[in-house]
Amino acid sequence: MQRLNISKIKFTNRADKIAPNSTIFNPKNSIVKTLKGSDSLIGNSFLNGDFGFGVLVGVGAKNFGLLATSTEFLVNFKLRTQGINNKGTIQTNKGKDTIQGNASANLSVATNSVAEAIAVAQSVDTSVITQVLASLDIEANVIGINNSKATIQTGLGSDAIDGQTEGSVSATATASANASAIVEAIAGAPISDKLIAFANAIATSLTTASISATGIKNRKGLLATGKGKDTISATANTQSSTFAGTSSSAFSSAPPDNQALALAVAEAVAEASDIAIAIDNTGGKITTGNGADTIIATAEATGKAFGIINTGGVISTGQGADQIIVQATGEEAYGLYGGRVSLGAGKDSLTGTFGGGVVVNAGRGNDFIDGSAGDFGNATLRGGRGQDTLSLASSLADFSDISIGANTQVTFNLDGMTLVTTGFEEYILAGETYTLAGLASNLP
Repeated sequence: MQRLNISKIKFTNRADKIAPNSTIFNPKNSIVKTLKGSDSLIGNSFLNGDFGFGVLVGVGAKNFGLLATSTEFLVNFKLRTQGINNKGTIQTNKGKDTIQGNASANLSVATNSVAEAIAVAQSVDTSVITQVLASLDIEANVIGINNSKATIQTGLGSDAIDGQTEGSVSATATASANASAIVEAIAGAPISDKLIAFANAIATSLTTASISATGIKNRKGLLATGKGKDTISATANTQSSTFAGTSSSAFSSAPPDNQALALAVAEAVAEASDIAIAIDNTGGKITTGNGADTIIATAEATGKAFGIINTGGVISTGQGADQIIVQATGEEAYGLYGGRVSLGAGKDSLTGTFGGGVVVNAGRGNDFIDGSAGDFGNATLRGGRGQDTLSLASSLADFSDISIGANTQVTFNLDGMTLVTTGFEEYILAGETYTLAGLASNLP
């Protein structure tokens, strides 16, 4: 995989723009200073694979067994890449700077390619088919910006750090696996022992496939934007697709035995690991300093999605009118999960769901915490000085218990989860607004 080593680049006091069509890499112990000027570091890495079917067809039946040790075969179903891989320190210093990482890994194949592979397999012993195809370590794993155990500092100025992992018109990074064509080709092929071995082997490998995307990975790292109106945004998107093949004409008109084989492949991908993480700040520290700062984390997955994993981590936005927006969509979805978050002084807002024992300190100012997007997990929210408002999705009648204690403490219990709040003057529950006194008077 190609990559650009930025420790070899000589930066100037002008607006330097580094935007290769490859990963930007900074080695361990390397300190890169981009000096003055509005600098841009934009890493782009996009990989595509066809599950190895192109190579399989190329080698033919005679050399089918050699695929088990073929590097060329491996790189077509095992995709890993990063937009920016920082193992040292990157300092952009003064100026309106941008750091952006874009990565994608997409696995897909055309129906005719699968049909050709099935034709090749008809001349191969079933044991060899199983040996080669049943133990494929299928992966589509990407990271927009990897800053684990490393440092990114953007200094003074209105800076942007952007770890994109979503298909969009602008910078993109997506992890996806689309096996619809495999389903369709198996449905349309003549039934035989070789086809059965082929389908069962592919299904076995797809069951253990790993599909993951992380926008910004800051595990035990430091990401600091300093003073100014700063923005950190990360979007993670993963997708696994197979059942589109079961709606095709080839599937609907196929004999029952073919449909059963094709459906087994479709169901195998549904069992694959599929996770999208917008920001992984496990054990890390994210600081945006003073100024009106924004952090946006968006994760969307077929399976599991995390907006921000902050277990053992710290996020601090400093003084100013700051906002954090966290969105997660998936079969299992988690918004802001774990760690500590400090919004500092100012009219701040935090939007998203909370869990994993996260502790949020809103600080001084008229703050708004909006948790109305979904149910909460275990969390502690502290409003601080000012006129603070908390909005939740559930109505007063939905909670299994609400208790009011000393020093404005209100504890909400719902579905075995506990949310402890202090310092809020106003509560919005499923659209109904209550003061602390009003809340107390409406309790059973």
